[in-house]
Amino acid sequence: MTESLVQGTRAILSQFVEGDEDQMAALQQKVILLNMDAAADEQLAGRLMACNDGLFPGVKQVCRDRAHAARRVISRPFKASAEIWDVFQALIWGNASMPATIQSSDVLRKVFNQYVKDMGGDRVQSMSLCKQRFDSHQKATGRLILWLRPTIKTAIYATVYRRNDRDGERAAFFLRSLSEERVLLLAMVADFTDEATRIIRLMDSEAADVATHNIELDVFASRVKHLFIDEHATKSGYTMFALESLKTPIAFDVDGKSKTLGGPTKVSPAMIARCFASMKKLVGLSTEVIASEFPAYEILTALKIFDVSEVMAQQLWIEWYGEPRKGSTSRIDLGTKRGHKKGSEADFLAKRRRLDGPVKLLPHDEVRLEASANLPADCQRVQAELTFQRNKQFKNTIQSYLSGHLTAKEVPDGMVDVAQTFVELETRRDAARVRGVSKFQALLAPSPPQFDRRNHWIFLEVAEWSQKPEFFRCKVTQDLQLPLFFVVANPEKPPSQVLWAASVRGGCVLDLACMRGIIENRDDKATTGIAFLYDAAYAIKRQIFLCPSFRAANAEASEIIQAAVGQERSKWKMIDGGWEAFAEASAKSQQAGRKWAVLGLTIPRIAANMQEDNVMSSKTFLKFVSRVHCCNRAAGTVRMAGSGPKDGIAQRGAVKSDAVMVTKMVPEMETPPLGATQRCSLRFDAS
Repeated sequence: MTESLVQGTRAILSQFVEGDEDQMAALQQKVILLNMDAAADEQLAGRLMACNDGLFPGVKQVCRDRAHAARRVISRPFKASAEIWDVFQALIWGNASMPATIQSSDVLRKVFNQYVKDMGGDRVQSMSLCKQRFDSHQKATGRLILWLRPTIKTAIYATVYRRNDRDGERAAFFLRSLSEERVLLLAMVADFTDEATRIIRLMDSEAADVATHNIELDVFASRVKHLFIDEHATKSGYTMFALESLKTPIAFDVDGKSKTLGGPTKVSPAMIARCFASMKKLVGLSTEVIASEFPAYEILTALKIFDVSEVMAQQLWIEWYGEPRKGSTSRIDLGTKRGHKKGSEADFLAKRRRLDGPVKLLPHDEVRLEASANLPADCQRVQAELTFQRNKQFKNTIQSYLSGHLTAKEVPDGMVDVAQTFVELETRRDAARVRGVSKFQALLAPSPPQFDRRNHWIFLEVAEWSQKPEFFRCKVTQDLQLPLFFVVANPEKPPSQVLWAASVRGGCVLDLACMRGIIENRDDKATTGIAFLYDAAYAIKRQIFLCPSFRAANAEASEIIQAAVGQERSKWKMIDGGWEAFAEASAKSQQAGRKWAVLGLTIPRIAANMQEDNVMSSKTFLKFVSRVHCCNRAAGTVRMAGSGPKDGIAQRGAVKSDAVMVTKMVPEMETPPLGATQRCSLRFDAS
């Protein structure tokens, strides 16, 4: 994923400069700041782009995207609070929620609009729920609170007219899920998300002044503290509207039982206190997210020093530069701003955002300290999220120290040593990542082995091929114990003896065209012919037993296995005794936890009767030990993203087709249990 991001960025820039290398080089040098999401793969991609030999060698800092970070202020705390998440899933976010049902049904949307109109409201086009953006639920949540009764009536309509339909079942679930406490808690959530949405929209705008971000975070923290920690939410906004709405009951029946929602005495002080307790946890976690995503020592946060009032900025300009020309002064528009329609949703939101009076502005760190006292120590989900955020804050501090934004005196005691350990860990991870990319590339597109005329033997399926000029002065043999290259007519289905020799000793099974390209060492050899590379099975330490019946039925295979055991690089040993010796060796290996270290080969009838996993027929043995890779596809070499000079884009089809080709190499059978196979390095016996 990380390499794909780097290569994708490179491809986009190349298209932007229309392939001009000089413009590309100039553009790469001019980039000094990268803005990436805080996800680990994107941050790693940014770090790779910013290194000396990376895509942007002049980058001074890799920042975290603030729009994505602002969305986490609501997304992560929501999921950590069980009470809020359960209500939110049942009434808003779940697939069976009523807002999602109304939005996906033209009929129910018209019914809902009519009920809204009957209450004197504006026509609602949709619930505006877009699940690809988590913050989009704010409008759906607010509209559910404002138009709760039309929503309930629409659900009743669906239970009557679509009783046995999906919409009818969802409507019944919605009616069952309703309660006064859930509606009240959802109204508080709507107030909270309306405050958070202001931050998201501000940071998602390219026209927004970065210098104002820090004060806006303070405003958000101060307002949610005023609403929920100081418990003023009942005096304004969605919460006050829900309390007023719940004073009037609405009756309906669901599942054959009568039910009412609301009433003069239904909302008790204890219920309000429980809702505030849940919201206090939400505020506490959200301030922890702010501390993680917007640390005070971040370079963009430092720009807050430029956040001065417009009057002060004008005075400083005049003092330093003198009076500007009159043509440069901005005109004052004497027109009045159009107000909101009375009783509309926009009018309600404007009033809600004025709250119930002035709010004392506090730094968000101060609000965080006060809100942390409301986080329960016995709630596993809350503590897990709190631990995650604290670890993230600690890691951010380390990274800022390593980037030079913090000095050794500005970090906690002992963090310098931790930072050094962190650097060593990152170095090991980088090395492991490079090895992993190389390993996957070797598996995806291994190259045919290099050919040496003096040392490498070639097996030719058709003896007449040896008369071809390309095999002049090559070492050609019909002895299957010598070759590294097995040239056959159909590499996909080689002769049985070739398959045995290649699987046991390792080697390259290829067609005549590919062998010709390898011998001639042509640059285009990767585009001609087909080749499959087999790992050497005898490179894995095992004990092999060949029963007399197997030797009689498979003379060639037995000879190949027997000869392989005597090779210098072989880790196989033969069990010379009979079945008793095999049983003794098998029992010892299984006691040691190495079930597949001892293998017995016999004929299919005996293997079926014994019902032992490590007793195999020739067919199952080949399936078990063969490790084959397509190393020449006849249609070009496939490269992974980041593995070479090309971008590695739109080449998935070739990988899929190779998987089919590889699986056809060995007859179908039951796969041994997971963990039975072991990865071995590619080794050849070139003697």
